[in-house]
Amino acid sequence: MATINNNRFGELTGWNQITINILGRDVVGIKSLSYSDEWPTEVAYGAGAMPVGKARKNYKAKCEIELLWEEVQAIQSALAGGLRIQQLQFDVIVQYEYGSEFYKDIVRNCNFNESVRDLKQGEGEIWCKMPITCISVDWNVK
Repeated sequence: MATINNNRFGELTGWNQITINILGRDVVGIKSLSYSDEWPTEVAYGAGAMPVGKARKNYKAKCEIELLWEEVQAIQSALAGGLRIQQLQFDVIVQYEYGSEFYKDIVRNCNFNESVRDLKQGEGEIWCKMPITCISVDWNVK
């Protein structure tokens, strides 16, 4: 009788095995990070009812981060006087630990779109959701 291995991947990678680095500094006051890219394809039609080929549309990358107010202040304090956080250019480096291996994604040429504070009565911390404009995502960089 064959045995069934339900533990196919071993210990899974979770939030506590991820390091996020911005401007050479590991970010610790972070609640969430979301990044993605797309390179959509659409079918092209010519004569008749059937497609005659495919066409690639423009590539697009997206990113958003949610930081503690204190983390935003630490980033802002590294800026030269008079600059806004939206003027800062940076890469977001995300490193995943899986077993004894490390995997890295890099979100390239980023800048914050907005500086947002979302304050609520009764909450013990201030979280800042920061939409990011980015040029591209490099997946699984060696």
